[in-house]
Amino acid sequence: MEYYNKNISNVVSVCINDLNNNGYYNESYNFYPLVLFTQIVNGINFRLILAVQDAKSTNIRIFDYIVYSGFLNPNLTNIKIIKKNEIDYDSSYLDDKISNEKVKNAIAKFYYQKGKVEKYEIQYEFNTFNGLIGFKIYIVTVKVNYEENSKEENVIMVKREDKTFEVIAQLDME
Repeated sequence: MEYYNKNISNVVSVCINDLNNNGYYNESYNFYPLVLFTQIVNGINFRLILAVQDAKSTNIRIFDYIVYSGFLNPNLTNIKIIKKNEIDYDSSYLDDKISNEKVKNAIAKFYYQKGKVEKYEIQYEFNTFNGLIGFKIYIVTVKVNYEENSKEENVIMVKREDKTFEVIAQLDME
């Protein structure tokens, strides 16, 4: 994938332009590319998981795109969307101690040297990604104690197939 990294932004741009054409305008929405997978098949297929936030709210939609670059297309020009799915959320996530500890550690790592995490609560779970067993996305509300004050923030967290957790983005609420 290193060979194509300089042009990965073209894949993200094509997907965001598609969303712009469907009413998700840059002025009203924030876009968070979460994960990008590649597959070489007579060209390259990219699978982009993209979160779209209704500006100034925690309303999130998750889109799962498959984009094709064509054969021998190193600059990723003339790429096209093959498939797009909107992923529904599930508010009935499992509450097990192992996952909770990993969630807590991922949040603490993200806020390390920024502030002290007082508590967190998983708001939404997105878990119906075809072909990605164990892959999940969480929207988490985190109460963080900074030196001057305490503040609630919202983050997007990914659980990978290898059962590791990582905070990918902090939602822009301003």
